[in-house]
Amino acid sequence: MGPHVMEKKAIEFIAKTVAGTGGDARKALEIASKSVQLCFDQLPENSSSSATEQLVKMKHALMTIRAPAKQYHETIKGLPEEGKAALCVLSVLCKTDVTHTTFGTLRNFVSQCVDAGAMGELSSTGDFKLILETLENSSLLQFGDTTGKKKRVAEDAPLSELMFMPICLGTQATDIEKAVQDELGKTAFYATVMAKTRDNLNLFRAKSSQKGLHVN
Repeated sequence: MGPHVMEKKAIEFIAKTVAGTGGDARKALEIASKSVQLCFDQLPENSSSSATEQLVKMKHALMTIRAPAKQYHETIKGLPEEGKAALCVLSVLCKTDVTHTTFGTLRNFVSQCVDAGAMGELSSTGDFKLILETLENSSLLQFGDTTGKKKRVAEDAPLSELMFMPICLGTQATDIEKAVQDELGKTAFYATVMAKTRDNLNLFRAKSSQKGLHVN
């Protein structure tokens, strides 16, 4: 796809946006394709022009990239309480220089930072896995790391394998973090969960650095 179809600055904007979230070329192509479709959909019904004759502009790329951000807000609102709590913890773990974590680390932090009375379905490993799969199905989380290499969790995966399974926020990590903050960060319970996670993460890092370990 070249400048005869899409405005040069729109192409550059898509490339920079995707580069900042892992650099997956497939994601860039997906955004470009949706931008072209959006341009086509906005053509007047009686227009004889094609989408490619009306150059795909920066506004189309912006609207395409921002659309999932709005959806995240609605998706988070509809999550079960356990899913919201796990997402709060994950967003803190992946917010700074740690781009991904593991199933076991996430579960440990959740057990430390979420009040026992509110744990509900987060208490058992099997139920915790189901909650994370719900987040994955909503594109809020992915099993794998930010290189774009997704991994599938086998139904009969042994506990030892499951605990080291890499986990990170979904592809649009920045939008997800903002949506979590907007939707949950202003609620006392979830704000406390995130604050406890930050405190425990700093403590964990301090101890790990003394032992020559890494948070992951």
